[in-house]
Amino acid sequence: MADPRFEEIVQSMSLMPTEMAHAIIDDLRVLDVLKLLVYDDPMVTAAISSHPSCQALFGVAPNTFCERKELIQNYWNLAGRIGINFNTCWYRSVIALNVSYIKSEPFDSITNDLHARLFTYTKSQADVIDLNRYVVGSKRISHIISTASFEQLEEYCTTVHEAKVRFFQQASGQLRRACTLLEDNPDLLKRTLDPEQERRPNITHLTSRMNLIADKIAKSDMQKLVHTEHYRYIFYPLTPFDSALAELLRMMDDFDITTGSVLLLNKDGSSTHGHQHSPEIYRLVRVVIDGMAHHHIFWPKDPDRFGQNQVENEEGDTFRTGNTPWSEQPDLILDEPVEGPFFTPHKSGTNAQWVRPWEYAGREPFDTKEEEWVTSFVQLYRYLEKLGDKPNTVE
Repeated sequence: MADPRFEEIVQSMSLMPTEMAHAIIDDLRVLDVLKLLVYDDPMVTAAISSHPSCQALFGVAPNTFCERKELIQNYWNLAGRIGINFNTCWYRSVIALNVSYIKSEPFDSITNDLHARLFTYTKSQADVIDLNRYVVGSKRISHIISTASFEQLEEYCTTVHEAKVRFFQQASGQLRRACTLLEDNPDLLKRTLDPEQERRPNITHLTSRMNLIADKIAKSDMQKLVHTEHYRYIFYPLTPFDSALAELLRMMDDFDITTGSVLLLNKDGSSTHGHQHSPEIYRLVRVVIDGMAHHHIFWPKDPDRFGQNQVENEEGDTFRTGNTPWSEQPDLILDEPVEGPFFTPHKSGTNAQWVRPWEYAGREPFDTKEEEWVTSFVQLYRYLEKLGDKPNTVE
C-alpha cells in the first residue's frame, strides 16, 4: 500500500511549475527520486527528466530515459513481490546521496546496488534451509551469480519466494495440526519439551500459544523465523506420555498384533492368533513399530539378540519418550545397558548411526515423519482402546 503522505507530495508536485518542482528535486535523495519515478505521475516524471542532475543519472535522450525508468520500476516491483524494503540503509551508495551532488555518476551504480540487494537478500533466504524441497511444481532453485541478468535474477527471486511461502504454509499448518491433536488427546500426548509425565491442566493455554506462533510463522521473515520457539528445535513438538507408550505396547500384545518383539499381524490384517484387523491397522502398526528406534533396534532381523529389549528400567520407570537432547547418545554400545531415556521417533540403527545433516541442525522446524508417527500412534491407540470392549471386531 502506498504511503498517503507520499501520494500527497506527488500530487502537489504534479501541480507545480517545472522550476518549482526542480527546486524540490534539488533537496531530494536519489532514493526519493527513484520512488517518484516508480509512482509514475506524468508531470512529476517530466520534471525529473528535465532536471540537470537527474539527466546525468537517467540520460538526456527520451528513449534512454524511458528504458532506465522501466528498469528501475522492474527492480522496485520485484522487491515488493518478495518483501524487500528499499527505503532503508543505503550506506556508501549513490542512492543515498542528495540529487544536487550528482554530476556524472553512471546509471549502473544505481542498478548494481539494487541488483546486489535483491541478490543478497534472496540468497540469504535460500541458504537458511534447502528450499528446493518446497519449490512449486517441477521448478528448481538454480544457482546464479551476482552479475546475472535482471531476467535471471527475477526468476531466481520468484522461485525462492514461492518456495519460502510454501515452506511457511507447511510449517504453520503442521503446528496447527499439532494443536488440534493435543487438544483432542491430552491424556496421551504432551509437548516434547515438557519434562513432566503428567497431564497439564492448561492445555487450552498451550494450544492458544502454539496457534499464535503459527500465525506469526505464516507472515514471518525467514531470518526471523529460525529464531522463534517452534523452529529452534529439530523435532516434532508433541510426543506420547511414557505411560501411553507402555499401554499401547501392552494392548498390541493383548490383541495379537505383537508378542514381545515379534510382529504377528499380516498385511491383510489377519493375525496368526485369530484376530482380524484391517490393512489400515497393519499400516499404522508398521509406522509405530518402525519409529521405535531403540525398542525395536534392527527388529525383526535379529530377534534373538534383541529379544529382551525393555520398556522399563530396573526401577520400573518407563523410558522417556521424545526426540530430546537426552535421547542423543552417540557413544551407545548395543551390548551394554542403556542409561536414561532413549526413545526417538523414526531413527534407524543406533543413535550413533542416526544423525540429521549438520547444516540443518537447529534450522529445520518440522519433520513429516515424526508427525506421521505421532498421528499413527494416536490412531492405533484409540483403535485398540475401543477394541477393548469388542475383542472380535473386524475394522
